Amino acid sequence: MDNTVEKEIRLSDLFRHIKPFLRFFLSRLLLMLLAIALGIGLGLVYYYKQKPRFESVCTFMIEDKQPSMGGLGGIASQFGFDLGGLSGGGSLFSGENIFEILRSKRIVNKVLLSKVDSVQPAGMTLADLYLTFSDEGKKIRKKPQLASVNFNSVASSLTPLQDTVLNIIYNKIVKKSLIVDRVSKRGNLTKVQIDASDRKFAILMSQRIVEEAMSLYVHIKVGNAKMNISRMQVRADSLLMLLNGKYYSAAVAQTLDANPGIASSRVPAELALRDRGVISTLYSEVVKNLEASKMLLSQQTPVIEIIDYPSISTEDNLVSPVVTCFIGVFALSFLAFVTIFVQYLIRYKH
Repeated sequence: MDNTVEKEIRLSDLFRHIKPFLRFFLSRLLLMLLAIALGIGLGLVYYYKQKPRFESVCTFMIEDKQPSMGGLGGIASQFGFDLGGLSGGGSLFSGENIFEILRSKRIVNKVLLSKVDSVQPAGMTLADLYLTFSDEGKKIRKKPQLASVNFNSVASSLTPLQDTVLNIIYNKIVKKSLIVDRVSKRGNLTKVQIDASDRKFAILMSQRIVEEAMSLYVHIKVGNAKMNISRMQVRADSLLMLLNGKYYSAAVAQTLDANPGIASSRVPAELALRDRGVISTLYSEVVKNLEASKMLLSQQTPVIEIIDYPSISTEDNLVSPVVTCFIGVFALSFLAFVTIFVQYLIRYKH
């Protein structure tokens, strides 16, 4: 019974303070309106101060066919050629390897040193462009020894200062800007995403990293096979020249009016004909294996296809002014309300 009375008294006290608090709140309405106006202002300031972050995504897939060498590898090995390059490297881009390759210093640095405009060999590189818009570039330019470093005309090897700056850019991009992942856990599509405050840099970096990795993969996958085919082509050309020479030798060695009693006069012609037959057989085998190797190389060259190129209309991820103003108004209005409520409590106690 006493508890019920106590609760009723407390509830009545609460209702008794509502009207006085509302009157006190209305007397402080100017503070609330000022908080709302200030919140809108701070929201707009934050919107215009924030830097744009563009997300550029390039997706690609690899179809890697494993060749079956069969008897071709054995035949080619008889002539001193190794066609293993056509079947090796199957796991190069499998699993997590592809992620490490796409993030590797070899790939990223080569892309950074590429020209923004490929038709201008003396123009700005992507590394120079990064230094112009990034916070990291501003920090680098503040250091006197690094202020004048650029990559417009890179020689065969980087200078120590250029190498230092490029390593700083590489580490920053790999840690903060570059995202490499599967599009889906069960799929075979891989995406390369670049986040940057410059639209052109984000688009060019994501696309060129994929293209450079594709070029490297194809080179490793079929590079040895192409080299072996080139060597086999040289061998075939040499045998053809030798075979042509033996035809002339056999023709010269033929004696029209030889003395039947002297059998040794026919020996040079017989030897020339024998050599011509042997070389002709070797040439036929080499040419046959050469054509088979070329066909196998064309069939087993991996198919790497870019599915989605970065779009030139890649949108930034700036927080909209409506959201920033709403957050500012909500935060300052809540703070103003708490302030008014505390003022009322202090006044009520007195």
